[in-house]
Amino acid sequence: VPQTESLIAKVDVSYKSLVSKAMEWVQKSGSQLLNSGMGVVSGVVSGVATFFIGFAFSVYVLFRKEALAVQGKKVIYALFPERVNERILKVCSLSYKTFSNFIRGQVLEACILGLMFFITMSIFRMPYAMLCAVLIAITALIPIFGAFLGGGISTLLILMESPKLALIFIVMFLVLQQIEGKLIYPHVVGSSVGLPGIWVLFAITVGGELMGVAGMLIFVPLCSVLYALFREFVYDRLAKRRVTPDKWALNPPEAARGEPIKVVKPDEAKELLLKRKERKSRAAAAADEAQETIANTLEDGRDTPEE
Repeated sequence: VPQTESLIAKVDVSYKSLVSKAMEWVQKSGSQLLNSGMGVVSGVVSGVATFFIGFAFSVYVLFRKEALAVQGKKVIYALFPERVNERILKVCSLSYKTFSNFIRGQVLEACILGLMFFITMSIFRMPYAMLCAVLIAITALIPIFGAFLGGGISTLLILMESPKLALIFIVMFLVLQQIEGKLIYPHVVGSSVGLPGIWVLFAITVGGELMGVAGMLIFVPLCSVLYALFREFVYDRLAKRRVTPDKWALNPPEAARGEPIKVVKPDEAKELLLKRKERKSRAAAAADEAQETIANTLEDGRDTPEE
């Protein structure tokens, strides 16, 4: 006991300094918490405002798309020559068709997938059926990886309720994903984008790195448009250089199964042109003869021409 009292006596405790340090720490922590709270609130308000502004702008564009298209054509025809105008309008038409087909197909496929999960989870009486179905449908808008992201989050939600149900959900998710990938996606989306699988993966990777989730959605149809334009350019060059399909085919006997480039020799082209002119001249002569016969019939007062 004497030793303990001596140790306590040696310890110089200043309660005033402890209280002042505690107050300083509370003030600093409070200011940091206040700044963090203000940052979160401002971020949420800014995000909501940006969403509503973007939504209003999208609605305006949809209602005024015809007028905007006419105005755009006026600008194009006023600034560029005729040949360039046709090319620009062709690219715009291809972009519109590709983006609309992609978005329409992705939305329909996501709705079908979400409905499948809701029905299946309701049959097995799993918790959070509606929440998981909506989550998977929303994330399925992202090609390839989206459904797996939604399935992972849904698995964690179900795992908090029952590990057994979570395991059943994983098996069910894999089965439904196979059905969706093998049967539903090819028929609903099909070849609307017209982009091979390797380039879809490339577009998703690059778009995700540059713009996140929005980039994954935008870069797939964008790469599809670029792929279609470059493919058309290559085939035009092959046709001009008179390259036949057996030059690039792996199996020349099966080259005809692909997309052949029709190459017409100059002599054959002249013969076809002469035959076409001859057919037109014969048709014109037959038409003149018929008109002359009808005119003679009317002059003679007969109802039908003589055979």
